[in-house]
Amino acid sequence: MRKDTLVCLGGAIARTRAERRLSVAELGRRAGVHPFYLWCIERGLCDLRFATLCSIADALEIELAALVKRAE
Repeated sequence: MRKDTLVCLGGAIARTRAERRLSVAELGRRAGVHPFYLWCIERGLCDLRFATLCSIADALEIELAALVKRAE
């Protein structure tokens, strides 16, 4: 993925997490992702697999397409 895409997608994840009043640790627990890895994803610092993105969307209780749309 391109860096700017990762930053936008990570920002959408962070905004959605904050709106749902979830900590990084809680979202990580729900998605099965280490909190530090999630922190890196939210800042666009690391790549993520499609399966991880799906797990995060599920944990946020948002459709994957809606999460991606928020990143645009």
